[in-house]
Amino acid sequence: MATPSAARAMWEELARNLPLLRHQLSSTAGREMRAATASTRPRRPVSV
Repeated sequence: MATPSAARAMWEELARNLPLLRHQLSSTAGREMRAATASTRPRRPVSV
């Protein structure tokens, strides 16, 4: 488990990247990037 200071650092890093993440999620280029990555990534079996 991460220490409180490590967890805070991870959260701050995520918060700094939110504008970029939002752009990648909503843009055409981001959709194309995810589609290209999804086609090369092996699928994990779903456990029920």
